[in-house]
Amino acid sequence: MTETKAIFIPSGFADEASGDFAKQIEAHQQLGWDYLIIRTVGGVKAEDLPVEKHTELKQMLDEAGMKVSSIGSAMGKVPIDTVTLEEDIQTLDRLCKLANTVGARYIRVMSYEQGDDTPQEWRDKAADRLQTLGDYARTHGVMLTLENCVGYPQDGDKMVEFLELCNCDNVRCAFDPGNAAGHGVNTWEMYTKVRDYIEYFHLKDTTYDGSQHFPGEGDGQIEKILTALWDSGYQGFVSIEPHVASTDHLANDSQLNQWDSYQKYGQMVNEMYKKVCK
Repeated sequence: MTETKAIFIPSGFADEASGDFAKQIEAHQQLGWDYLIIRTVGGVKAEDLPVEKHTELKQMLDEAGMKVSSIGSAMGKVPIDTVTLEEDIQTLDRLCKLANTVGARYIRVMSYEQGDDTPQEWRDKAADRLQTLGDYARTHGVMLTLENCVGYPQDGDKMVEFLELCNCDNVRCAFDPGNAAGHGVNTWEMYTKVRDYIEYFHLKDTTYDGSQHFPGEGDGQIEKILTALWDSGYQGFVSIEPHVASTDHLANDSQLNQWDSYQKYGQMVNEMYKKVCK
């Protein structure tokens, strides 16, 4: 039997380099990467960008020879009872139009905050909602990647439980070891439980107290997990999400320069790839 050759395609949440889209593109070019994630542009969330902006972004991407790995939406970051299915469908429709225009195959989502529901009610409502949204996204040729961020599946057992309950092969796991550590979860243990469900990999490093760090300096066990992911034959995107500087997406009290810290993070990951991708 022929062994599957692993492929890591580097990418990143571009708004962590700059709010300006031209600079977002430039940041990834300087790192030698061909892909980026659109999350916000000029401080405007991807789902709120007007349709005419989609075409403008596509033209800028084409002129630079840059492509889009995913749309980093904010869907599912609110209690599920505060947004109707119809509202979510409308939001997803806008996101799918953006994805189709810029050529992205994936849209990142979360699985809703708990609100006033019991854990079981919350889980069941969210899984049912994401099954419907996953089926809708499929009609547009887009897959939803569920991040272990806001929502029910914050550890390995809950992620597997949630995806099995969702029962939609168009909703797959976007694994983020930094988020796992930030939730107090052993990242290696979570990886071993969700690895068969991983469609997309977010590279963030965090300590168990929730503070953000450069890759290899937190509790994310980044190099160990990347090595295992490579050895498993994973073929897909690995996208950095540093969170080490204050940005339009996530304001914090960091004194680090946004552009410089993004470049440093990406360069450190490039060096890590040299060690892992053998």
